[in-house]
Amino acid sequence: MKLKKITVENKNKFAIEITFIPFTVILENDRKIFGTIYESPLSKKQEILILNETICDLTDEDLNKLKEAVLKEYHNLLATTEQRQEENTNNPEK
Repeated sequence: MKLKKITVENKNKFAIEITFIPFTVILENDRKIFGTIYESPLSKKQEILILNETICDLTDEDLNKLKEAVLKEYHNLLATTEQRQEENTNNPEK
């Protein structure tokens, strides 16, 4: 997973940094769905943007399930990463 950060200057002339995390979901039929997770700098809430134009046959319920699954996996990955960083801090190599 690669993090991409952009900085946007708004009309009030202060910069907002937005982090984008691209992802790919492979469905059972080998169909790929591309998207990105981004974190709103103001609300600190993660949102998902699906980039495929080929998802028109998916129901809103299916899309919501997909988004929930991606965010769940993202949060699991964050928790694992934070745990590893904490372990490395508490047990530095000699």
